[in-house]
Amino acid sequence: LRAQAHNEGTHLSNDLITHISTPNFFNYGYGGKIEQRFGKTVIYHPGLMSGAVTYFGRYPDVNLTVIVLSNNESTNSIATADYLAGMVLGQ
Repeated sequence: LRAQAHNEGTHLSNDLITHISTPNFFNYGYGGKIEQRFGKTVIYHPGLMSGAVTYFGRYPDVNLTVIVLSNNESTNSIATADYLAGMVLGQ
């Protein structure tokens, strides 16, 4: 829903989308880290739980979503996601 609202400008007000997409304390927006990768904005949230790691990242400017799920807690989900995004973005 959030990605759809971002792409279509629906379901969420423009003010709320701006707040969600604007980095504040330690590059953290409302619900995700906001950084630049490959010259593009990425809004992402990594996760770690006993035995598993996750990553959900959204590149709103190019309509790209990268999801990494691993049942190996030593997996570097951010590096894996960056590698996959780089492949898609031709980097």
